[in-house]
Amino acid sequence: MRLTKMHIAAMTLLLGAGTSPVVAQAPQRQAGGTNESYEEFRKKTRESFGSFREKAHEDYQSFRKEINQRYADWMEGKWTPSDVHDPIDIPEPEVKPVPPVVLPVKEDEPDVEPEPVEEKEIPTVVVVPEPVVLPLLEPQPQPIVPVAPPVTAPVVPMSVYYLGTTINLSPYQSWLSEGHKLSLADMPQAWTTMSDGRYEQLLAECLRERTDRNMCDWAYLCFLQTVTDRICGADTDASRLLTAYLFAQSGYKMRLGWGGGKAMMLFASDYLIYNTPYYFVGNDPERYYPFVKEKIDNVDICDIAFPEEHALSLRLDRLPIVGEEATEPRKLSSRRYSAFSLDMSVNKNMIDFFDTYPTSEINYDMMTRWGMYAQTPLTEMVAWQVEEKMRPLVADMSQLDVVKRLLNWVQTAFKYEYDEVVWGYDRAFFAEESLFYPYCDCEDRSILFSQLVRRLTDARVALILYPGHMATAVKFDSQDVKGDYITINGEKYTVCDPTFVNAGVGMTMTGMDNAQVTALVLQ
Repeated sequence: MRLTKMHIAAMTLLLGAGTSPVVAQAPQRQAGGTNESYEEFRKKTRESFGSFREKAHEDYQSFRKEINQRYADWMEGKWTPSDVHDPIDIPEPEVKPVPPVVLPVKEDEPDVEPEPVEEKEIPTVVVVPEPVVLPLLEPQPQPIVPVAPPVTAPVVPMSVYYLGTTINLSPYQSWLSEGHKLSLADMPQAWTTMSDGRYEQLLAECLRERTDRNMCDWAYLCFLQTVTDRICGADTDASRLLTAYLFAQSGYKMRLGWGGGKAMMLFASDYLIYNTPYYFVGNDPERYYPFVKEKIDNVDICDIAFPEEHALSLRLDRLPIVGEEATEPRKLSSRRYSAFSLDMSVNKNMIDFFDTYPTSEINYDMMTRWGMYAQTPLTEMVAWQVEEKMRPLVADMSQLDVVKRLLNWVQTAFKYEYDEVVWGYDRAFFAEESLFYPYCDCEDRSILFSQLVRRLTDARVALILYPGHMATAVKFDSQDVKGDYITINGEKYTVCDPTFVNAGVGMTMTGMDNAQVTALVLQ
């Protein structure tokens, strides 16, 4: 449906007549620290776009340009000095990490699983009345103004290399001439220049790639930086500001900053991100993180919100589609089950992506950190190997027999080492990082084991955290499984410890008190 004069008139009323600077008309900030005129603009925009989004099919560019002009006008004089807050370190364990315990076995021991002496329930109610849960994953942010589909690709595209794959986009030029120096006073005009329509097609192409390549929020932000570096040059004001522009137009919550003589982009997240400096802006309770982990004191931050913005999520319920680069196969063999010997490869490009992922947690609950790692799906390369190499080895077996083999495989095929020794700090692994790196610890093994059990048996698995140690518990379909178990929401979860080497299903590692566990049931 074509926009009518009535539609255009309504939009003009929303945004204010003409393009004269709003700063001259806007009232001064009130005692509460807000700009009434701008807040009314946001409110009207929010109310009108519910219907406008469904009706508008043309003239997207002119409407977006008007919104961005209002945004640029309000930048004048709305920069607040902000002090940087020191990065929050990953919390040290309350107690010293517990080393693995190895049950002694004879070299000629047959393939027999040790049986627990008795079945016994270990209550968790003392410490964990309810298990920790991860919040539901919300839909990704969307542009406030509909984005026209990209036109046919050009004959000579601009190639961008991202995580092992070449992505072709239309050719674009930097909005800022090479070598031109910006100042804080230039920022409003910089935003106006970027929003004059020259990057409307680029925005459409980036959003298309976000969908086609299954990018989560973090992957999309990293992709935008790769694109803008290609257009404007790496580590330039032009690139940082273009990233901020595209990110905001895509529906994400960001703030512009100026510090250390250069432009900055700060993104908001509901997640507490470790090892990264952060800023507070005005009365906003959310932390704002510099996309580049650079600690700069006395940053001026533009305290203006873009309409309908949403904070970046760090959930990885989807993995980006990246180029395939298989690592050399690594032989991983179970000590007890000789047939369970597998050559495993991983996608090096996905390992590189995981390496950029910020360590974070939700609602100040460290269990959510491990839960996010454990609920991240396997890549296609590893999932294929699980199906083609592992599943035939457990065909027609009961859940219990499958779990026995997976448990001993994780216990004995991997080398244990403390994170502090290998990395110098506490670092959790996504499941396939344990297949790649030479060492892993208790939480890494629990994350990998939980992934394999859920995929090969469909059983529910919980991560269980002791003081200084992590293991898992499995909800078997059969109630006849013997051994230690905990009750979660009225259901029986049998203890399975991937770090209690040579131990069987239902055996609690020596020195662990199951009455003190915290549980997180994985979906």
